[in-house]
This record gives sequence, C-alpha cells and structure tokens, in this order.
Amino acid sequence: MAIRITKSNQSGFSSVPGDETSPLEDLNNYLPTVLEETTFSIDLTFDGAYTNLGATTYLPATNNTSSFGWSAIGLTYTKISASVARISGPITSPFTNQYYRFVLPDLSLQVLPKDTTTPFFSLEKYQMPSPVSLMKTYTFNVTIPADPILGGSSTTETISLYQWVHWSYSTAVAAIASARSIGLK
Repeated sequence: MAIRITKSNQSGFSSVPGDETSPLEDLNNYLPTVLEETTFSIDLTFDGAYTNLGATTYLPATNNTSSFGWSAIGLTYTKISASVARISGPITSPFTNQYYRFVLPDLSLQVLPKDTTTPFFSLEKYQMPSPVSLMKTYTFNVTIPADPILGGSSTTETISLYQWVHWSYSTAVAAIASARSIGLK
C-alpha cells in the first residue's frame, strides 16, 4: 500500500528565477517552492493506493493528523476532512542566520526581530542569510483503509512532505525601510 497526495486550490506560489527545484515539485511528496514570508495556501488530499493485478485503486484516507510545529514557522494546518488538509500562511523567519542589529538609546548594539517594539535609534546592520535556500520537512500521519481486494485492517503511515523556501530580497528591503522609518528621532 502507498499513499497518493493530490494538490489543489494552490495560491501564493511563484516561480523563483534560477530555481532548479521546480521539476521536483511534480513528485508526490514535494510542495511548490515559496519565498519567505509570502502567504500561500494549498490543499492536500490523501488517498490509499492499492495495486492488484496491474490495476490501481484509490480510496480516500480515513484520517489525517499532524503534530508538526506549524505555528512556530508561521503556518497553519487545517484538517478539512478525514482525507483533506490545508496548509496556509507565510513561512516566517526561516533563516536563523539572518538578523537585524539595532543601535539602542544607550548606544549599545542589539540583535532584535525586524518588527521589534524595543525603542531604537537606527538599524546598524542587516545580515543576509547564507545559504539563501532551505528545505522544510513537514510530517503527517495518514490512516488509509484496508486493501479492497486483499482485506486486512486499516493502517496509519507517517509521511513527509518537502518544500523549498527561498530568501526574499524584497522582504528584506521592506523590513530595512520600515526600521529606518520607525527608529527614534
């Protein structure tokens, strides 16, 4: 038995110039590439795939769950039905080595989030991430019914889906411009 994943209702994905990963996105376990902090949404339909005598039969999954820490990266997992899940939101702060260093009122330097509420005089340094692409791995537990011909019992399988996230120049420029405009005068 295997699990087929069908992707639908896709929005917010854009092609990334020079992205060599886009051919991989046609594979079952790859989601389309996304730019950091770009809101996207995709529905995933999980089906059990059963091959008997050269013919493949698909039956809808009877349950799907995920204990992945979706909110920690800005995403939301929504169980639409037993066989359908929606992943949506912007992937926030995926690059841990990207940072913004600010000059505080006491003239000390401190690394703070780009949307900090801490008073500061100016943005002193922006550090671009390296590398500028990374792959996220999302896990799901999918229960599929017993084989319609051979019988047996339903099974729960843990599957992984992969997604490339690319750094966004325009997001960085917007954050820098915003920091420059809200610093103390």
